[in-house]
Amino acid sequence: QTADVDAIRLTDGTSHTIVTSSNTISGEFADPIGNAANSVTGSLENCDFSTNTISGWVDDGMELDGGLVNARSWGNSLTSSTSRGNFSLSHAPVLQGPYYCFRNVVISGWSEGLKQGNGADGFAFIFHNTLDITVGGSRGITEAGGTPNSENHTYRNNIWKTDTNIYQNQGRSNTYNYDLHYITGGANLALLWDDTTTYAALADLQSGESQELQGLSGDPLFLNSAKEINGTSPANNAGVSLSNFNDAD
Repeated sequence: QTADVDAIRLTDGTSHTIVTSSNTISGEFADPIGNAANSVTGSLENCDFSTNTISGWVDDGMELDGGLVNARSWGNSLTSSTSRGNFSLSHAPVLQGPYYCFRNVVISGWSEGLKQGNGADGFAFIFHNTLDITVGGSRGITEAGGTPNSENHTYRNNIWKTDTNIYQNQGRSNTYNYDLHYITGGANLALLWDDTTTYAALADLQSGESQELQGLSGDPLFLNSAKEINGTSPANNAGVSLSNFNDAD
């Protein structure tokens, strides 16, 4: 466990058809799971990153920046420390896609949530993720990867709980709906939407951008450290049916 190396590192832009699953990684690694070929369009093709349990990091909990062609991150649990870590889950950029990010749970005492940007115009689908950030100044979804900012990203059925802005520099061709939003610190919901407009509350975003028209605001009422909910939560049965993700088939 060292701040200078990754625990699992994919080093080649031709790394394809790799499954990284069911690992437990803790300590002070730079990226517990990282990709060295961030700018290679074909990197991380046909790869799965699933059901890993990660705690503590210095840079990104999972750095999945790259091509992400038919790639998936799902069922992972990421818990940052209370004093280290930049971002929890990074896909900055998604150069090509499609990339599927679903049913991940991020619990952050320091790190920001999802890192986007850096030319991320590939198609990405962010479904059924749970984010719980408890430290001041750490945002939910950011474009911290740099410009060009993300495009062609679809957000559905996520729970976003932060104590500052949930959205930073979002908008453009991305679409957002059926997500639950809860900010504990009194900050604006969306900072610099389309790089220009700040929206204080969900109703403002809905009227100003016609995004999150079925989205909700409210305390998700997590039951435990696993961030499970029951019928008392406003998130219960509040999402939309997504084929192959939550439908009966």
